[in-house]
Amino acid sequence: MKERIVLDKKFQREIFENLLSRFSRHEIAKILGVNSSSIYHIKNGKIGSIGLLGFQKIAKMLEISDEVIKKNTIKIISSDEILKGLETGRK
Repeated sequence: MKERIVLDKKFQREIFENLLSRFSRHEIAKILGVNSSSIYHIKNGKIGSIGLLGFQKIAKMLEISDEVIKKNTIKIISSDEILKGLETGRK
């Protein structure tokens, strides 16, 4: 598993609206490593975290500054935290 980033919901929506105005959802899905139907749910905040590496690619494509990213980042979830959550859920 990889690290994931949790963004401010409004910021996340703005990013994905911008992306969808430039690229198809299939192209965006390929960058993020998700299926294309997930893009709608990511845009609308139903999926609350995004793979960090995919987000970094998107941020570079959209030329989002580090300052803006820091301001709108709620949390970065490590692989260990994800695994710990999965183990807790299995108990």
